[in-house]
Amino acid sequence: KPEDRVLNALRECVMSSVEQVLEYTLRRLTSELQTVLDLDRCRLYLAVMNEIVKTLSTEGRMRGSCIWSYISSLSQVSIRYLQAPNDNGVLKLGQQIQMVVARASLAWVCKITAQYPELELDSLEAVKTLVRSVLIGPFNQNLEKPFCSTQDNGLLEDGSSAQGWGKISAQYVHDQWACIYFILNKFEQSSESAAFKSCELSLPVVENPALILGACVEALNIVPSDRVLPILQCMKILVPKLYRSEESLCVKSLDLAWKTVLELNSNQLHFWPTFSAYIKIAFHHQLLSITGECAIGIKVKEATNKLLEMSQTKTGVFNVLITHCCHTWLLTVSAAKDFLPDSFASAENHVDLFVEACLFGPVFRKDQRLIQDVHIHIELLGDECAANGATEYENRDDQSVRIWAINFLCQLNGSNSLHKKFIENVVSKLLEKDEELRKSKGRYYVNSMLHRLKNRIWQTLLVLLPQMDQVFLSSIIETVYQSGLSDNQASVKYLIEWFIILILQKCPEFIDSFWRCFSYNPESTKTSICTFLAVLVHINVILRSVSKQDQYLKKALSVILPWCLNHNFSVRLYALLALQQVWEACLVSKLEGKELQFLAPIIESCLEQVGHKQITGNAGKNWQRIQDHFFFGKFQPLEDYSLEV
Repeated sequence: KPEDRVLNALRECVMSSVEQVLEYTLRRLTSELQTVLDLDRCRLYLAVMNEIVKTLSTEGRMRGSCIWSYISSLSQVSIRYLQAPNDNGVLKLGQQIQMVVARASLAWVCKITAQYPELELDSLEAVKTLVRSVLIGPFNQNLEKPFCSTQDNGLLEDGSSAQGWGKISAQYVHDQWACIYFILNKFEQSSESAAFKSCELSLPVVENPALILGACVEALNIVPSDRVLPILQCMKILVPKLYRSEESLCVKSLDLAWKTVLELNSNQLHFWPTFSAYIKIAFHHQLLSITGECAIGIKVKEATNKLLEMSQTKTGVFNVLITHCCHTWLLTVSAAKDFLPDSFASAENHVDLFVEACLFGPVFRKDQRLIQDVHIHIELLGDECAANGATEYENRDDQSVRIWAINFLCQLNGSNSLHKKFIENVVSKLLEKDEELRKSKGRYYVNSMLHRLKNRIWQTLLVLLPQMDQVFLSSIIETVYQSGLSDNQASVKYLIEWFIILILQKCPEFIDSFWRCFSYNPESTKTSICTFLAVLVHINVILRSVSKQDQYLKKALSVILPWCLNHNFSVRLYALLALQQVWEACLVSKLEGKELQFLAPIIESCLEQVGHKQITGNAGKNWQRIQDHFFFGKFQPLEDYSLEV
């Protein structure tokens, strides 16, 4: 990028006066903010300090020393304010405002310490003191509403309205939990510093996480929904530690967390961070691994059903869920601190969830599509639109759900016993779903929900086919044939035909079972028999790896010929096309035999009549059209096998 001279000039201007800015903000934050209106100034000063620390962190450690001094002074004074004894029992407005500023300052210190580990702020004695003071408690300490005189029309001492005091008190509790999360997260990290290790030894509360989780439950009951994010982040660490010993407490915390998510459903600014935090709690890898019918296991299943229901009307919900699960089940080597050798084992407990991901894609109403189109248009505007700067953009496209699912399947290894079992369960579930759809409604229309579901089923089965062994294929081959026998839309029909062709090519042993498909009751099959005739059109592909093809070609001829006389025109057309391909294969392989000598003139005469004498009329046009069809003319079942196709 070209050098931004204006930005550089501003940076130099700030850096030249950084010490004065630090001195000014420190003085304001530690002693001069006494009114409700000063709270906006507090947020402004902390925002300025964010940018200064960001700039100083890029300048190297030489300039980081001034930040050390600033953090130490700010932390010490803030802790002193919060721990100051209250002899009278009633705090004046100025004291309470200073406590709010002090708590916000400590939350900012925790944020900066975590965000810029290169500054090594956690080695400061003041930060160690912060750790001790925060976890000692008390938790969820509310700020009492200041006294308001009726003579002053309900105004506070500084003349401001008392109506917004609840938000101030909620922010105070929020900032406390932001500090608690910072400390718990530090203890949780495997690369924690020696400073935090020494702190942990002196904090009994860390050894009693149930106490903190109980405080989380209490906080969820008193804090507004848009201020619960750090509380949920603490629960993400605590619930996996306690779900065995404190099951009822964990269940209660999950219920309250879900209630919070529902309350924020219409608040886009706070919904997605809160929802993501909930997903990390309820679908933590330890909770996903629960197999028994315990209360936590039931609660996870219940959460899954609720999320699937919500995803039908709210775009992006399932995307967040399946993204998290895929990351959990196939952890990368880079995530060394969370890596578990059996992390994939929990996927077996949630096959139904994964199958739903493979088939996901709700049909939205027109008004919902219009809203989504507007959202997409605004997001595509990028930085040119101010709305994009106000919200964090994440890819929440519902089409990405199936992309995540297919990508996950492509990373599985059939030689791994856990992966193999998971694949087989997914395939079985998909075929069960196909059978359920087949029985629920005999006929369906193009682009209907049923049509889309069947398309997705067979697309997924085609992706998984290379991972299936012969033993498993033998257990599902009859179900596949039954699917081909049903009345399907063209796109589904081609996928089923492709699947059967690839199975027969992979395992020629199944060809003998394939002939039985032509002996089903012809009155009930009607045009569905065209599916199996279309498979025989690709006889060269099916027999490519077979050395002795004679018996299969002879059997194919005997099977096809009766269908050439069927009363249904489409069946006759498909049968003649299959007969043409099989006969060409017979000629190439120089098939011999008395029965062939008898059939040869009949077959050649029949094919000649179809190809030359019916050039005019509908019959000739249909014959030419079916020969030129992509699936029969250009499609190569093996060479064209790819995700793109």
